[in-house]
Amino acid sequence: MDSSGHLPHELVEDELNGARQSQGSWRVKEYENVAAFLKAQHLYALKAQEADALTTADESGWLLLHHALNDKAASLGTIESIVKGNLNALHVPDNQGVVPFHLACKNNSLDVIQFVLSLDSSLANKVDNDGCNPLHHACKSGNLEA
Repeated sequence: MDSSGHLPHELVEDELNGARQSQGSWRVKEYENVAAFLKAQHLYALKAQEADALTTADESGWLLLHHALNDKAASLGTIESIVKGNLNALHVPDNQGVVPFHLACKNNSLDVIQFVLSLDSSLANKVDNDGCNPLHHACKSGNLEA
């Protein structure tokens, strides 16, 4: 929050509106991406402060950690704060047997993958209900960096 009481994503959205009015199309896309990224980081940070949000699964069996690792915009710092609040979440499968590390390999950068794996290397051998391991998830999604 800045001195005017605005959150970072609100400030970027103000800039986005200005860019739209000035017809700067390349700036519009840039500001849309930044606004979405900052808004996602802010929402994850708020959720990570709520104890229930860290341990309550939705109808598909996903915890907040599943959602964050499925979101390519989630930063390493966001993932670290969620895991810090609920280390056991790393081992919670969803209704399809997918653990958060599968989603990390599917969607995230190498630094996020290495961080999660550094917490528990046995996650590299987890298979989901279809028999897919983290490498399968990475290859299927085209995340060859993983």
